[in-house]
Amino acid sequence: MVAESLRLFLAREEDLEVLGIASSGKEALNMIGELEPELILLDVRIPDIDGLEVLRRVRRRWPAINVLIITSLRDPRYLWEAINSGAAGFLSKDTSLFMI
Repeated sequence: MVAESLRLFLAREEDLEVLGIASSGKEALNMIGELEPELILLDVRIPDIDGLEVLRRVRRRWPAINVLIITSLRDPRYLWEAINSGAAGFLSKDTSLFMI
């Protein structure tokens, strides 16, 4: 539901195109290789390979792709790990879409 809501929100922007939505870490990595996006919105908690590991793999294989971490987890350790692993930013899922 969150992914679909974000897709609908972002689709309103003329200069943004949602290339795909992955349901697991493995699927995300496969899609990234095929689609070569400029920006990835990535949840920390995803099946197969967690989002922070996907982030690290993206940084190694595709360093030019920006990764924005989105999560409902409130533990600051996730924020610091994401930033130290190369995330471009970190958003909480409870952030209002009107504040972004």
